[in-house]
Amino acid sequence: QSSFAPLKPCTICQSKSCIVIPSLAAPKHFCLLHYLGTGNHRKRSKNKRSKLFVHPLRLESQLPAVQDLFSEAFVELQKEIREESARVGFEFEFEFGWIALF
Repeated sequence: QSSFAPLKPCTICQSKSCIVIPSLAAPKHFCLLHYLGTGNHRKRSKNKRSKLFVHPLRLESQLPAVQDLFSEAFVELQKEIREESARVGFEFEFEFGWIALF
């Protein structure tokens, strides 16, 4: 038997949770995606005394999908930044007659 309390589904998507944030009112259960995606990891880092319970096997099984999702989002963001930088650079070049180096 595990020392974990029974894990309920993720509060947001109802999939298997791997992280529990204890609370007197009601513990919050999250899958890894929603723990990271909702900003709960940032809220927790401000309050170093708060507790967090992690189910390591579930975390390990959810990690590859979340890494893939975040890497895809990062690549897309880089692409959008390049496109916007190029657009702004060309507008800047056109308006002022300067050569933009992008």
